Amino acid sequence: MKVFLQAGMAECGLASLAMVANHYDAKVDLGAMRRKFSSFQSGMTLMQLSEAAQQLGFRCRALRLSKAQLSQLTLPCIIHWGFNHFVVLEKVGRQGIDIIDPAVGRRRCDWLEVGEQFTGVALECSADTSVRLTLPAGSGSLRKWIKVGASFNRAMLWLVGLSIAAQLLMLTAPYYIQLLIDRGIMLGDTRLMTLLLAAFSLLLVLRVALQYTRDWLLANVDNSLYKSLSWQLFRHLLTIPVDFFRQRNIGDLISRFESIRELRGAFSQLLVPLAIAISFALLLCVVLFFYSLTLALISCAMSLLLIAIRWWHYASVRALQQRAVIAAAEEHSQRVEMLRSMVSIQSLSMEASFLQRWNTTQEKSADLSYQAGMKLLRANQIQLLIIAGEGLVLSFMGSHLVLDGVWTLGHMVAYVSYRGLFYERINTVVDKVCQLRVMGLHLDRIDDLIEAQPKQLKTLLRDGAGTLSIHDISYRIAHSSVELFSQLELHVEPGQMIVITGPSGVGKSTLMAIIGGHLPADRGVVFIHGEEVGYGVGVDIRPSVAQVLQDDRLLSGTLIENISSFAGQVDEAALERAMQCCGLHDLVAQLPMGLETIVGDLDTALSQGQIQRVLLARALYQGPKLLLLDEATSHLDDAAEAQLLANIKLLRITVVSIAHRRAAIAAANTVYELTATGLVDVSKLMQGASVQA
Repeated sequence: MKVFLQAGMAECGLASLAMVANHYDAKVDLGAMRRKFSSFQSGMTLMQLSEAAQQLGFRCRALRLSKAQLSQLTLPCIIHWGFNHFVVLEKVGRQGIDIIDPAVGRRRCDWLEVGEQFTGVALECSADTSVRLTLPAGSGSLRKWIKVGASFNRAMLWLVGLSIAAQLLMLTAPYYIQLLIDRGIMLGDTRLMTLLLAAFSLLLVLRVALQYTRDWLLANVDNSLYKSLSWQLFRHLLTIPVDFFRQRNIGDLISRFESIRELRGAFSQLLVPLAIAISFALLLCVVLFFYSLTLALISCAMSLLLIAIRWWHYASVRALQQRAVIAAAEEHSQRVEMLRSMVSIQSLSMEASFLQRWNTTQEKSADLSYQAGMKLLRANQIQLLIIAGEGLVLSFMGSHLVLDGVWTLGHMVAYVSYRGLFYERINTVVDKVCQLRVMGLHLDRIDDLIEAQPKQLKTLLRDGAGTLSIHDISYRIAHSSVELFSQLELHVEPGQMIVITGPSGVGKSTLMAIIGGHLPADRGVVFIHGEEVGYGVGVDIRPSVAQVLQDDRLLSGTLIENISSFAGQVDEAALERAMQCCGLHDLVAQLPMGLETIVGDLDTALSQGQIQRVLLARALYQGPKLLLLDEATSHLDDAAEAQLLANIKLLRITVVSIAHRRAAIAAANTVYELTATGLVDVSKLMQGASVQA
């Protein structure tokens, strides 16, 4: 059964269903499942999982049972694990069960762990053998970004030629020993020995020069591929919709991106050396048979045994390495979380508990890597034992061939040398193949990023005065039967400032994300300047619309770079206008380096109110016709907030703001309260209350 690992924190249900579907020869992958069931971003209940399976054509049966009854299930099936997780049950044995955990891959659980983790709920999925399920596969693959041009083809031809020449010259080394013993030492011909030394020294220099040229060319090709793929992957990440990142853990995303570093040497250190090793091993095999059929057969048989032993160890090593990569990503996430939450951790005396939590994850990652290393160590020691034992036998048999006059002493020494080279190449082949399979782990992790569909911004929003209209907007979370809000209607004239209020959790930020094009509505349309926009429409609203949302952050750089959005050439007039509007001149005057002050994501030199001023200045620098604000002035004092909003009103741009504070409400032309059934105009009520306060 093909293993699919979850990318998001709540994808275990989809991943489990994809694995069961593939067991029945369904042509689906996890990317296709995500696209078909995109609304399950917050996880799935057993009922929703059953409904999704039925949409794929399965017959489903939900069961409640004890662990003793697991053997009665039709396998594979999906079981509920650890109260918040789904896994695939693959096999039930006497010592325990085999599961495929979407978080870590295949593993075996003893009955004690089953008793602790199995919640007693299972979902059987069955289909007729004639059923063939197909979902369109995604276009994501790192291979599509590898551009093979004429220069690459020329480099490959040079690599092939240099490698063949270098390997042929390497074959001369054992033959030199044979000639030196049989023709030089045995006959006492010192003149011949001198000639052999000179000739083979020249061949050695030539071989080293060829190998250096080959390795230099390999390094250049490899570096060029790495830079190209890294650039394309990072560019692709910048075009993926925001909701993709909200469903994933930051440490896992960083780990997936850094997987491309693991692929950096795949071409120069794996693919090309593997091809060279295979060709040279075959050539050496022919040479060994030329010397002795019997001894060559023994060497070939032992090499097959070595390959079998290494391959037998590989499956368990790969599973451990897979789990180690995932554990390392989790540990990375906790480190990032620690840096972001240091104030909370220290103020709430959470140091000990956070350290324990991190240490558990770190030890898990280290232990998994250690276990994989120990398995490889055992395999290597077994290989060394077999090679050494076979060497003793071959030396014994070769000695008899010398005594019988079949071989000369030089023949025997040369054969032993060729045999050593043969085993080196066999080991290289096995090592490189195993490493390539491990590279498959990193390719799968990168492909998850590549499969994410980028925004298709085909046209620019036409210029306008800043009119905003939304019609019949409805939204529900996941496959919830209850809509968060429905049938929302709103029209904002150019230059108006409106405020949307409402209790927490009613969907204000969700509505702002829909208007800003970050989130798709279940129903309805958004118009800006009279043109339909929104998620998936393909219209780029950024030239006319600026946004300051709750999770906006400063980027690492100077103040002026942040305000100008890292523009290559700063518009001084726009910069002055934005700073004047947001009252930043006094702040800049207090800073020793002024606008060249370095700030960043974790910067503590600025207060939250000052950071909000900079974020607003960054938005206003763009010269928008429509400004979307989500609690963008919540950290300012009342007087500063009122002054800043008054300055924005003087710009005569359209402003849609989510706010609760009196200053924001008092500055608005219209105040709406968001409810589950619509936007209610409460301007008179809210502004009257504000005046009384």
